[in-house]
Amino acid sequence: MSEAGDRLIEGAKEALEIARGNQPAARIHVNGHAYVPEQRWQRMDTAPRDGTVVNVVARYPHAIAGFPQYAAYRPDLGYWVAYSLNAPQRVIPWAWRPRDDWPWCGDPEFPEDPK
Repeated sequence: MSEAGDRLIEGAKEALEIARGNQPAARIHVNGHAYVPEQRWQRMDTAPRDGTVVNVVARYPHAIAGFPQYAAYRPDLGYWVAYSLNAPQRVIPWAWRPRDDWPWCGDPEFPEDPK
C-alpha cells in the first residue's frame, strides 16, 4: 500500500478509537471552536458549523464505509458537504480535525511538476 493509503488507514483507526471513547482528546478553544493539539480527531459536536472547511472522516449517505476527506457544514442546506474534483456531495461525518495547511497553487517555493 502507498504511504498516503497507510496514513488514511491510520487516520480512520484513530477516528474510530476516539468515537469508541478509547482515545481521549484534550481540547483547547480558538475563536469559539474546539480544537485538539497535534491535529487529533475530534467529536462532530465540536466541529465548526460556519462553512469552515475541515478534514472529516465521513461516508456518503448510500455507503456503509467512509474515509478522510475535506468537508464543510452548509448552514443553508443543513448538512455536511464534501469538496473534491466532483460537485460537492452530502456526507455523514463521525469525526473531524482542522484542515492541514498546504501551499497555494502558484507559490514560487513549490512549482508545479509539468511532467
